[in-house]
Amino acid sequence: MNVPGLAHPTAPGADPRPAALRALLALAVVFVLLATTGWTAVHRPEGGTPLRAASLAAWKSARIDGRPVPPADADAATVARFFAGLDSAQRSDLAENYPLVVGNLDGAPATTRYRANLLGLLQAVQVEEARSRDVALTPADRATAVRRSHRFESLAAPGRQILAFDPTGNGLVAEVCGVLERARLFSV
Repeated sequence: MNVPGLAHPTAPGADPRPAALRALLALAVVFVLLATTGWTAVHRPEGGTPLRAASLAAWKSARIDGRPVPPADADAATVARFFAGLDSAQRSDLAENYPLVVGNLDGAPATTRYRANLLGLLQAVQVEEARSRDVALTPADRATAVRRSHRFESLAAPGRQILAFDPTGNGLVAEVCGVLERARLFSV
C-alpha cells in the first residue's frame, strides 16, 4: 500500500508486504502486552461498596417465620404494620441479617434502624479497610478507601443515631440529633 508523503523503508521494486507484515506483528505484540498489563483499560473501581446492592437482592427473598418481608420500596405504613407484628428478637434478626435494608426502611422503628445502621457502618468499615490494602487499586483509590473507613468509623461512634445509611458511591447518611419522636423540625 502506497501512502503519499510516507517514506518506504523497502528498496524500489521490492515487495513491501514482508515489512508491512512485520509492522503489523509488532503492533499486535505491543497491543497484547498493553492489554495484559492493564494499560488499555482505565481501572476505576466503584467508590464505595456493593454492600447495599447485595443486601437488597437478599431482602427480596427474605422471610421471617415463613412470612415474606415487605418490598424495600414499600410505603411507610406497610412497613410499620409489618414491624408491629414482630417481636424484638425478630426485629433484631432482620437488622442483623439485612442492615443496609432495614436501616433505610421508612416505617421501621427508629431503634431498629439505628441498630441496623450501626451494623451496616461496621460492615462498610471492613470493606473499606480491605480496599485500602488492595494493591490492584490505584494509590488514590486506596487513600479514598482509608478516608471512607475513618468516616464510617466516626459515624459508628457510641451515641450516634444514624437513621439512614447507604455506602454506595459518595454515600448517604441521615443522623438524628435528639429524640426523633419529639422532633418539630426536619431538614434534608
